[in-house]
Amino acid sequence: MQPLAESLMENKQNIFITSNEPWGPLWFSKQHYAYELAKLGYNVYFINPVKKYSLKNLFSFNVNVQQVPEGLTVISYKNNFPVRLFPRLFIYLNDFLNTWKLKRCLKIKTEKIIWWQFDFLRFINLPFFNKSKRIYHVVDPFMYSSLDTIMAKKADLIVCVNNKYLPYYKNKAPEKRIIFQPHGVSVYDEKKTDKEKVSEIKKKYGDYLFLAGSINNDVSFELLENILKTGYNLLIAGEIIKLNDTLLNKWNNFYNYSNFNFLGVIAGNELKNYIAPSRITIVPYRFDLSKTIVSGSLKIIKYIAQNKAVITSIDSGIPELENKAIYRAKNSDEFLDLIKRAFRSELTVDKTAVEKYLNEHTYPDKIQKILNELDKAVIKFKKKNN
Repeated sequence: MQPLAESLMENKQNIFITSNEPWGPLWFSKQHYAYELAKLGYNVYFINPVKKYSLKNLFSFNVNVQQVPEGLTVISYKNNFPVRLFPRLFIYLNDFLNTWKLKRCLKIKTEKIIWWQFDFLRFINLPFFNKSKRIYHVVDPFMYSSLDTIMAKKADLIVCVNNKYLPYYKNKAPEKRIIFQPHGVSVYDEKKTDKEKVSEIKKKYGDYLFLAGSINNDVSFELLENILKTGYNLLIAGEIIKLNDTLLNKWNNFYNYSNFNFLGVIAGNELKNYIAPSRITIVPYRFDLSKTIVSGSLKIIKYIAQNKAVITSIDSGIPELENKAIYRAKNSDEFLDLIKRAFRSELTVDKTAVEKYLNEHTYPDKIQKILNELDKAVIKFKKKNN
């Protein structure tokens, strides 16, 4: 273990987490980090994304503060100006007003705040928090946006979940400290299941393929339909997000298959009880995305924590477990063939390799490493400017 970061030894260290997904039952990496930081004793403030703009927002000068059972504070606010009209100007004005609202409401010394930002669309400018430290945590390929570059240049530390992101950010922000840190896992939370629930789920759905996560335009609906046509039971848990009309019609047609089951959103700590009794787990994104989307998928971590083989259509970001627990298909035929092999028990899981990987990627260890790197980045910056 590395020596504790300076940040870990401060009694009143405050972490502001910004996210493009709100706090709720559906957990992504942002929610996991917030929860794990709170467990370590930090004062964690999870800042929800804004909801749809309304003219009433012009006169919104307060924030909503809510304590949640997980031991952290959730903050909601409204943008005063509609960003779509004049993006650069209104982003700046919104950031100015929203940081003022937070400063006035929370009354925390800015030097005792770390902004841990998973989102590049808001709080790019921090005029009332100029003494705060800032982490830009890149969990998705945001390279298409110029705002992503601006956020990277303003951060003290850039954290990438996939090492294939590193060259891009080293080119865009060469003066910044940039590190690779894959998705984390709560080993105890992810592995400990409710045996009674697992048994009930197994009895209800039988042998099934399991898919967890957002159902959006990047998912291969053609692949899902081909899976259903084979007759295998398909169980999906997640949220339907902004499907175009064509895909929404295809999705609705899936209900005509007796082997299709959609659970909707399942609480993050309940997913393991559905993964455990599954026969195989899948990551079925469109194959034409494989060259542009490379993501160390959080769902894969959840899958392998239950010692399940994973079939994926994109880069998992976990090369250590390729063909040991994670099997990648290059096309639809290969994907379906891997499913057949899985049901014949031909896809093995190297439990020793999986256990080693999970133990090396726990959240407390990742948090400590990231905060140590943040301290180094800040010290380097101070030396450079003295």
